[in-house]
Amino acid sequence: MRENGYTSEAAPRAAKRSIVMKKSLTTVFAACLLAALLLSCPTAGHAVERIGGNELIDMINAARGRVIVLNFWATWCRPCMEEIPDLIELRKAFPKDELEIIGVSVDENPAQYEAFVDQTPFNYKVRLGARDAMTLFQVSVIPRTIIIDRKGAVAASNGGYVSEKALRSFVEKLLAK
Repeated sequence: MRENGYTSEAAPRAAKRSIVMKKSLTTVFAACLLAALLLSCPTAGHAVERIGGNELIDMINAARGRVIVLNFWATWCRPCMEEIPDLIELRKAFPKDELEIIGVSVDENPAQYEAFVDQTPFNYKVRLGARDAMTLFQVSVIPRTIIIDRKGAVAASNGGYVSEKALRSFVEKLLAK
């Protein structure tokens, strides 16, 4: 018998069991870590769902009582990319119970949309739009910004870039009514 309590034949078997146990625990840990990462990322591990016109109308109806800025954009659109930081700043300027911003991407490639959303610090709702959403809101040019007043009526619609200053001024006027 050796000092560690094992016979000379049992020691290698115990060491082998220890190595197998460590490998098993490492595998289980890695699987748990991967599952946690997939569950914490809202778009990882499944297809990006497109929002249709009816779902977009539901989002707008749910925000009634607030001014709504509905912005159609795409990752490949340079003016859209210039507008997004302005929309992020606009979102910071007003309480959530006064202003709702909804961004709808018209990207054809869900992976390109997903990658952009993952790296951009959006502080407002962003969805990948289905074709019927674009048709319903008559989007023929992007960026397209539609501003809806507290009663649910379209107050403004603009095709092309709109500055944060212009948006802020218009939202302030609608909130003052």
